[in-house]
Amino acid sequence: MQRAATSENWRGCQRILADYSILSKVDNFDPLYCTLSKAHESEKILDKYSVEIIRNNDLNAAKVYTWTKSMIEKVKSSGGLKE
Repeated sequence: MQRAATSENWRGCQRILADYSILSKVDNFDPLYCTLSKAHESEKILDKYSVEIIRNNDLNAAKVYTWTKSMIEKVKSSGGLKE
């Protein structure tokens, strides 16, 4: 079941996105250096939402959501960094 993003969750996301170092982390992210367990953990968090729900809160957040989902798929398809 898809749930609506709560304002508490949204405020937390806004704090993270306001950190300018996040742009550098996103730009330098390499899915080959992400473990499969982290990808699965991230997927579990994101699966609570849909891009439509996120887009209703903020278009830019929907772009981050879509990018993150695609990175999770790349990690999974590569097998991820060995732990």
